[in-house]
Amino acid sequence: MKNDEPVVTGPWWTFGPLRMALVAGAIAASALLLELTGLLPEDLAKLAFMAAIPIGGWYWIREGIEGLFREFEVGIDVLMIAATTGSAILGMWDEAAALVVLYGAAEGLEEYTYLRTRNSIRSLMELALKEARLVSTSGTESVVPAQTLKPGDRFVVRPGEAIATDGVIIAGKSGINEAAVTGESMPIDKGPGDTVFAGTLNAEGALTKALPKMAGAAGNAQLKSAFTQHLAETREQITLLDKVFASIKVKPAGEKCDAIEG
Repeated sequence: MKNDEPVVTGPWWTFGPLRMALVAGAIAASALLLELTGLLPEDLAKLAFMAAIPIGGWYWIREGIEGLFREFEVGIDVLMIAATTGSAILGMWDEAAALVVLYGAAEGLEEYTYLRTRNSIRSLMELALKEARLVSTSGTESVVPAQTLKPGDRFVVRPGEAIATDGVIIAGKSGINEAAVTGESMPIDKGPGDTVFAGTLNAEGALTKALPKMAGAAGNAQLKSAFTQHLAETREQITLLDKVFASIKVKPAGEKCDAIEG
């Protein structure tokens, strides 16, 4: 993911691709309903379908054309452009508008989910403290940068403080708020021998922890890798919609149309 990707924080209808698909869908659905009830002439309904196509495809049509001419790549966007064009040539403007709206909504949902998940990962990694209270062999405490901690180091986490890096509790018991990592809203009681993670919050008692073999920056990287893997799996499932739309065939009226070829 590029560093200049947008930060998505609002509801889904404020996200550009989804908003445009929603507007196009409203136009096409209204035109179809009014045409079927006889309240809108066929020619005006056709104009409404024509207007819905560039609105619903404003984002993904441009991406498909840019990918074709800049990277010489024929992707799913180009295939959907071809299917939409074929429907229009055959005079099936309602089907063309439906293709644009459905595919635009699928693409927008995929991108929205992807960006929201990436933003959540960024926020999670930013929760980790930059400093930790290192406990020396003599028992004295000193504040050091979290990235300087080494496996075997002991550090203290006081009540109300965030945990700087992954580690294993040596002494003390407390409720650990892991909502930022697992989504669990209730604190989880943990004591000696239990593992705690960077970015979680120590709710009650003071804890003394030691860094395991995989800790510090490496531990945080492992946590980030797990989230990234989950993100990739989620996006792969969403992208299944692309394959469904790619298998849609447009045929002249009167012919039997197999929507999906297996």
